[in-house]
Amino acid sequence: MNTVVAPDRRAARSLRWAQLTCLLFGLTLLMCGLAPFVVQRIVSKHPAPMATLTAGSPALGLGIGFIVLGTLVGRGVRWALWAALVASLSLLFGSLLLPWLAGQHAPALYPLLLSTGTAVASALALEANRPGRQT
Repeated sequence: MNTVVAPDRRAARSLRWAQLTCLLFGLTLLMCGLAPFVVQRIVSKHPAPMATLTAGSPALGLGIGFIVLGTLVGRGVRWALWAALVASLSLLFGSLLLPWLAGQHAPALYPLLLSTGTAVASALALEANRPGRQT
């Protein structure tokens, strides 16, 4: 596996921030995926139908994916940094483009902030840990 060896403190710190942003984004997506199921369970006192859990499954899958990427980034796996960067940029542009195409006026704020943070932290970690970079 192509791993990152942090040459200095700045590079190690950038890897840590990339890991934390991936994990935070993953946990937030997990909570957003489970929220409709939990709220319906609390409000109605009955088990929520499977359709409610199915509606949150994309967020659950993405959340698990970002948590896995966060653990791999913490181990210094270079492709995980690239995957986190590409996935977060895709979610950033998707969260900007889809509301515009649907005719809504304002996109949700949390995907914009968290995907931007993850993309920036991953890009900075890739730059700081670039092979052949002079310290």
